Amino acid sequence: MDALMRLLDSSGRELVYCDDSPGAGSDPRFAYTFAADGDYVLEIRDVNYEGSAEYRYRLRLGDFPIAACAFPLAGKRGTRARFRLEGPGCEALGPAHACAAQ
Repeated sequence: MDALMRLLDSSGRELVYCDDSPGAGSDPRFAYTFAADGDYVLEIRDVNYEGSAEYRYRLRLGDFPIAACAFPLAGKRGTRARFRLEGPGCEALGPAHACAAQ
């Protein structure tokens, strides 16, 4: 499934359209702050209107950072490397550490 998402208000006005997102390949993702309480519709569909019982999609909703990439992209083999996550909301996260394989 090559998904796209649209967020609509109760009158059907499109608030967000998202097809592919940086750092997520062909998956859509977005951050949105609602201006008011109310009814909203989240449309998730295949970009080509294809589908079958084999088409599945996992939806994650919530207030969390959207990591698009890590910087630097690699660490020196055999050392403990420090990485910074980049993307909306990631500025609140501290650095991540990982040990590079030998």
